[in-house]
Amino acid sequence: SAARKLAEVLLSFVSEDSYWPPLGPPPSAWLHREGAAASKDAVYPTVKPPQRYSTDSCFCPQDVVEEAVLLLLITESMASGDAVISRLPDQAEARQSSLQDATSVYDLLTLGMARRGQYGMLSECLERAMKFSFNEFHLWHQLGLSLMAARKGVSAVSVFKECARMRPEDPSLPLLAAKVCIGVTLHHCEARPAWIVLLFMIWAGGREGESRINRGANGESTSVSGWRSWQAGDTKELTAFGEAEDLSQSVVSMGEEAGEFLPRAYLSLGLCCSLQASEASLKADRNEFNKKALRALSKAHSLDPEDALIAMYLSLQLALVRQVSAAIEPLQAALSLRGDDLHSLHLLTLLLSAQKHQRHALDTLNLALSQHPGNFNLLFTKAKLQEALFGPAVALQTCEEMLQHWLSRYDVSRSSETDDSSSIPMADRAEVSSGPRKHSIHLTLPDFQDASSGSLSPTSVAVSRLEAALSEVSDISSTRRQGPTYIWTILERIWLQAGELFMADGRLKETQFCIAEASALFPSSYSVMLQRGRLAELRGQLEEAKGWYDEALALHPTGERILVHMVRNGESFRVG
Repeated sequence: SAARKLAEVLLSFVSEDSYWPPLGPPPSAWLHREGAAASKDAVYPTVKPPQRYSTDSCFCPQDVVEEAVLLLLITESMASGDAVISRLPDQAEARQSSLQDATSVYDLLTLGMARRGQYGMLSECLERAMKFSFNEFHLWHQLGLSLMAARKGVSAVSVFKECARMRPEDPSLPLLAAKVCIGVTLHHCEARPAWIVLLFMIWAGGREGESRINRGANGESTSVSGWRSWQAGDTKELTAFGEAEDLSQSVVSMGEEAGEFLPRAYLSLGLCCSLQASEASLKADRNEFNKKALRALSKAHSLDPEDALIAMYLSLQLALVRQVSAAIEPLQAALSLRGDDLHSLHLLTLLLSAQKHQRHALDTLNLALSQHPGNFNLLFTKAKLQEALFGPAVALQTCEEMLQHWLSRYDVSRSSETDDSSSIPMADRAEVSSGPRKHSIHLTLPDFQDASSGSLSPTSVAVSRLEAALSEVSDISSTRRQGPTYIWTILERIWLQAGELFMADGRLKETQFCIAEASALFPSSYSVMLQRGRLAELRGQLEEAKGWYDEALALHPTGERILVHMVRNGESFRVG
């Protein structure tokens, strides 16, 4: 159709800079170009100019992608409605012709919507194509990829399984399904340290996995062995790690027929076993899973020693089973292949720290930060190392630095000043603003000490400052939650880290302030409740501390840190 051809021209040949809206004037640079038209009316026929509607509710595209997508959505609605769904032999030619027309429209929609990150809308469009796409691999594969990008995990796995049924000789399809199983489950994982979750999620979810690290910190009750479907009302849960293991094993069983995918199949199998080991409640099961993981990762490394990702995960698995010295060798191999890899440098820092080489660890971390400035995971590790080497006062400076990094990167409270009709996703709008700007939220660490004497200020002054600070938190709490959840999770972690450092420095009023800031973001977070309990314990309020620990344990029954505090202080609670 003409609309599809126009959309194809817009996406293929019209740049963002040379486009102007249908009702807007052309840019001045365009008017001075040789042979340029004065307006779009110049290219319209004079006999029958286009009809324009002046109602306020009409949508007018603001860029070339929006105009192309608008044309394609109109074309898609007609193509899906006119598609031939009859399977009768005499309708085969008409069915094939309508399928080709619809496929070309959906391919263009994929190009347009992917530029704006509108994967959810794209998956809905492709779902409508399923009524005439029986055994049509291309559309099914596109649907699976769109569901995967939209983080609709259960549906993506089902679609990739159907694709694998259509093409059983393709090893990439089971691996994609296994990747989704691992990635979606780790988004709800709270049972292992955050940096380990991050490293596993780099394979499972790429940059998206890193940006959503530690999502469980909002206090929601989640299940590691199961995950919710994206559809409302669907309570289906999958034992995702076990399913991912079966999918990976199906590729391993192909042997040499899997070709270049065989090392990655062993990598996927090793990750599944390692993750199952971290969830096993019995030591014998945990040891068996760890052995299987180590065998699979070693096999993957032997098949492809030039794969830096496999070498890094082999090093990680060796570190998890406390073979720290042995973990250095494959990590060095990974760094020799990709010397600037963020996660390999981070893992090397942690291994050096585990060997009590804190100075070398900090030097390595500073090297990683020079290549990846502002990375929050590196900065959290830096604060821990600085606390061990120089004390909490120095580490608090890193927390202050993290607050300012967060403010400059994620000040989304200004989103109301932007055009709500923009097709750019909110998460991207928060990060793409350029140039200096005035921040609408003031973030800084508290200081309730007298600058002249270094001693605590009088109680009345401290209390008034604390009340003023808490009032400010209350005023902006509604503004804070306008952006994506994961950025507020990062801010909560920063406040809790600062609270721990203030606690270690004996500055309990500042600790209370940091806890209040974190609580304003996620009041039901078990991490906030744990720190409230620790603060109450330091103040000698044992009954209150026990109450906070009990509430935190109710939200996170397998929380190791909570259990450690309760067991370590059990005698004090009984005496109290």
